[in-house]
Amino acid sequence: MYTKRKYSFWMTFNWSKNSFFYGGFYGLGLCILVDQIDMHIAIPWGPIGVIGIAVAFYLGFKNNSAYDRTWEARKIWGSIVNNSRTFAAAVIAFAQGENDKNIQKELI
Repeated sequence: MYTKRKYSFWMTFNWSKNSFFYGGFYGLGLCILVDQIDMHIAIPWGPIGVIGIAVAFYLGFKNNSAYDRTWEARKIWGSIVNNSRTFAAAVIAFAQGENDKNIQKELI
């Protein structure tokens, strides 16, 4: 997980350079093959459109589930913060006697 503020293009490129080069060499090989053999490759648009729609639905559902997990984690973290503040306020209000500052500090 990357937690810093800035995220540059070159960081992404360094993480995915192997896939980038494999895809580039594969495409270059196909271009050379088509140019040298004079072969024409025809791809119908129908299956590509159906696959594209399926991928769009899949990514939409994955995005929604990721957002739901993030929102749930935010709610849980908020409840932890609120409960700890309530506990600290109760300790400050109820801990009294000798060395009350040390007892409060240790409990909180």
